[in-house]
Amino acid sequence: MGLFDLFRRKSPGDPPEIRNEKDLKGFFLNATHDERLTELLLQVADKLGRDGVIEVERGGNGKPYATEFRIRPDDSRRVTEIQAESQRLRQLLAEAQSDTERDRLDRELAALVSGFCTVRINVMTSAEFDEQHRLILETWKQLKIIMRAQA
Repeated sequence: MGLFDLFRRKSPGDPPEIRNEKDLKGFFLNATHDERLTELLLQVADKLGRDGVIEVERGGNGKPYATEFRIRPDDSRRVTEIQAESQRLRQLLAEAQSDTERDRLDRELAALVSGFCTVRINVMTSAEFDEQHRLILETWKQLKIIMRAQA
């Protein structure tokens, strides 16, 4: 099976299926065309899961990319209460009409069940930063859409 076979769709408008880590790596590599960024996004996905939120900043300690995770703190509520609240947020997210509302709900859901990751990019120019910033956030957004459709 080749890389592009991973992205066969049932019909032309369907998103690709991501069934395992190999599919996920293929998705990230296809979206970014950057092996180091693919590895970084795989680590972020593994640590945060589908409900995590990525923020992008300038920096990185001399490396192209650096990450900082803020995983959700322990919650004193019962598991059933957290599950009910996450279901409610997911339902609101599915019905959200604006990007602003989706972003707000994404952050609430991440704070409840997952966490946040700040990706720092060390690049020379503002144009390079803007391109990397857009690429990371768009790739993560597409992944979340695909994963929600498969859930």
